[in-house]
Amino acid sequence: MDITQNKIDDLNTKVSINLQPADYKDKVKDQLKEYAKKVNLPGFRPGKVPIGLVRKMAGVGMVIETVTKILQEELNDFIDTHELRILGEPLPAEKRGEEYFDINCEKELDFEFELGLAPEIALNLSLDKPVTRYEIEIDDAYLAKHLDDLRDRHGDLVYPETVEENAIIFGKLDEINTDGEVVENGFTKMLALNPQRLEVPKFFAPYMGKKIDDVVPFSLETVDKEADELKKIFTIAEDELAAIQEKKMQFTVKRISKITLAEINEEFIKKVLGEETEITTEEDFKADMRKKLIDELAESAKYHSRHKIREAVEGNHEIPLPDAFLKKWIVETREKITDENVEEEYESLKNSTKWGLMVNEIQKAYPESKIENEDLEAYVTSQMKENMGEELGEETLKQYVDYVLKNEQMGQQYYYRLLDERIFDVIESQITIEHETISASDFVELDK
Repeated sequence: MDITQNKIDDLNTKVSINLQPADYKDKVKDQLKEYAKKVNLPGFRPGKVPIGLVRKMAGVGMVIETVTKILQEELNDFIDTHELRILGEPLPAEKRGEEYFDINCEKELDFEFELGLAPEIALNLSLDKPVTRYEIEIDDAYLAKHLDDLRDRHGDLVYPETVEENAIIFGKLDEINTDGEVVENGFTKMLALNPQRLEVPKFFAPYMGKKIDDVVPFSLETVDKEADELKKIFTIAEDELAAIQEKKMQFTVKRISKITLAEINEEFIKKVLGEETEITTEEDFKADMRKKLIDELAESAKYHSRHKIREAVEGNHEIPLPDAFLKKWIVETREKITDENVEEEYESLKNSTKWGLMVNEIQKAYPESKIENEDLEAYVTSQMKENMGEELGEETLKQYVDYVLKNEQMGQQYYYRLLDERIFDVIESQITIEHETISASDFVELDK
């Protein structure tokens, strides 16, 4: 066996592996012997089928399987021994079909693999300018909107006689001709028009004051929204949306409904906060809502500032990547990614890869950011207590934590959350953060 490396540049290299028959012949034979033990062939006792016949039955697939395993092991050993920091996974430079292999294992085999390499990074966490972290104050307008949302959720459904503000209109959409008559066998569909989903007052203006069976011309000219958004708003298929935009349409009102906002009384408060709440007055309820909203927006403010921090720190680093290799890799390994759409998909991968490389450098430079098993267990335990309450028994809590840690997907989610906390703790210890007070309404607008 012969393994050689051909370095293309700082970010790309190729590894060639030459296999002589002696490198894989005996291993294929061992696999055939194992396979022979399971073969049940008339005329032969179990395990006594001639190896030549077994070889024909197994076919060249067993040769490919054995050779592939050898290549993986040798390639991994080579990468570890030479301390190659690879991105993605090695890719065959040339696909080898069944015809390339020899069922009798008498052929010399050559393989070449492309590898993308991680660049060297000179870590720099200092920033020229301070980063702002906002302290949120709940202004009256923001609180009122939040309360209205709660009152709407717990309100009563009524059916007004005419269309009024915030009414949901359900009716029949029909294709009409130039004379305003409904086209026989033309496009028709029952449709709900919800002002909360389609926030375009101009669109609803012609419907105001209309009654059941009133007819209104239907047009999307006043709606400045993308097709994907319109499909969700109207719960409509792509071809139906095209028909609405291309044909002359009218809408016949069939039902008018509206949610009347619930009054803020003791019954409403118990619905929102639970039967056990001791809050009974509107004043105390609003104070409680302010506190909850401050806590909720504090998390948003933290992530807003961390987004800005990440942007600024990334701006300190020029991180070249083996772009051509990574694009080829995601086309080869990810479903629904093709040569046609790889460019748009690659942008996200490129950004996450660069950030991942920086995280690795931070962990090397700052050992306190590394996560041990006991750290993750303690973090999951604290999160479980916070989410499920202190009343959760210790034994039940331990069962939940064990379940999470043994579940690969859930365990990874908690790992990356903790990693995120530790990485930003490190970065924030190296920079200046300025605190600024802002109203909730202004912050929500800013955070868009």
